[in-house]
Amino acid sequence: MVRMVTAAALAVLIAGVGSAAASPESNGFLTKAAAAEQRGDIPAAVQLLQSAIIYAPADTLPYDQLAGLYARTGRPNLARKYYDLALQIDPQDVAARQGVTQLDQASEDKNRTSAEGAQDAAAPKL
Repeated sequence: MVRMVTAAALAVLIAGVGSAAASPESNGFLTKAAAAEQRGDIPAAVQLLQSAIIYAPADTLPYDQLAGLYARTGRPNLARKYYDLALQIDPQDVAARQGVTQLDQASEDKNRTSAEGAQDAAAPKL
């Protein structure tokens, strides 16, 4: 299950663990993106996270946040893309590694459920 990051949790991350590559502008976009997601304004959250990436392209946090947003909104291919970009910047990025693992598990679960459903459909009716 993918965990949702609240605006308060994001603010703590920004204040306490922010990357040296982060900029004040990037941090502002991250905070506003978390608020937009809380309001349910996903397009605005995506745009704000993309802006954060533009201002701080070497900071993995905006990539991780955008990937998580895509994962939470049912877009695993885009989520994987942004987790992979974060891992290219920092191969030790824990959030990206965890995100990829969660995407892999969800994909395996989906494939297993599909295979079981196909087997049930093919089984003879008694």
